[in-house]
Amino acid sequence: LPLVLAAILPLAVVAVAPDQAHLMELYAIGVVGAITVNLGSCLLNKQLKLKAWEFTIMLLTFLVLLAVEVTLAKEKHSALFFIACILTGGLLLRSWAQRRAGLRTVTISKELAAAVSPETFTDIAPRLRSGQAILVAARGLTDVLRFALEEAKLREANVYVLYVKELAVALPMGGPVATGSRWQDDPEAFQIMSTMLEKGREAGVQVVPAERLVSTAFEASQPLFIVPLAMFGGDAEAPSGGGAAEPLPGRHGPAGRDPVAILRRAYPGDHVVGRYGLPEVTTIAAIEPSDLAVPLYLAPLAPIDAVAGPWAMPAISDRLRRPDGCPWDREQTHESLRRHLLEEAYEVYDALEAGSTPDLAEELGDLLLQIVLHAQL
Repeated sequence: LPLVLAAILPLAVVAVAPDQAHLMELYAIGVVGAITVNLGSCLLNKQLKLKAWEFTIMLLTFLVLLAVEVTLAKEKHSALFFIACILTGGLLLRSWAQRRAGLRTVTISKELAAAVSPETFTDIAPRLRSGQAILVAARGLTDVLRFALEEAKLREANVYVLYVKELAVALPMGGPVATGSRWQDDPEAFQIMSTMLEKGREAGVQVVPAERLVSTAFEASQPLFIVPLAMFGGDAEAPSGGGAAEPLPGRHGPAGRDPVAILRRAYPGDHVVGRYGLPEVTTIAAIEPSDLAVPLYLAPLAPIDAVAGPWAMPAISDRLRRPDGCPWDREQTHESLRRHLLEEAYEVYDALEAGSTPDLAEELGDLLLQIVLHAQL
């Protein structure tokens, strides 16, 4: 409808105008009025921060054009009637369009207007950057814990649970100060922590018993909690056979039974490891088997850095195929890669025939790269 009116109204004006002189008068009062209004708006806009000489020139121009506009309105009555009709009709149509869109014009105080102005939106916008931390104080199993997990998932943040317990303590004057007890020995605290771990798993956080780390597949590009098996309560069973858990197929050699060695395969040496209940953090390079006796938290790696997982290869290939990546990768096609795919497949076959596990692992990686390249093409 606005486009139709914008096309019909000029045609109607031309059709009813008695001569060219009247059209020139209508054009003059419309153009001069529009420029005058724009100049006046700029002069009143404090955000433009005009210099003194700019403000002076614009003010003089505004006054001259305003005088011309008033003269046209006084001398050319038909032009004044035309501009009055345009302004009235335009304001009525604007009001009608706003009401159809559900908008209303209200009068509010300056303080409220300043609080809801668009300029303040950047100040109140949530900072949804990854790596943030959320501390939640818990005195029991409440909805606050669930909300903290939902918020952490939205913000890709770490959740720290602080258990709060009221104690009535009467110490003799000058007597020894009691040391803090272990939360594992407190039934309520133990229930809160176990529930949070379970909810964390439901929210997508990897929660792995420390005693089963060698037999559990985990992804370094996702948050990882390593927790002593005792924290899982009565629902958790001991490793099968009553002894050490069997390593996953593919974790060959003596290091395949060493949980610390497995972590060092999956994470860089300087990756930070948070230890629950201890104020200081450690790193993958400095971690000891005794550290697995307390809950550990490992923040996720970027997919391109999680080279021990299946998602690193697509991330690396995507990076190489970008405009600032590798020229060879960017120019490859399905046709140009056919020979490489066939070569890598034969090399996998040769490694299988030779029974060499290290060679097979390397050749399977080369074949996977070819599969990823074709998939991304």
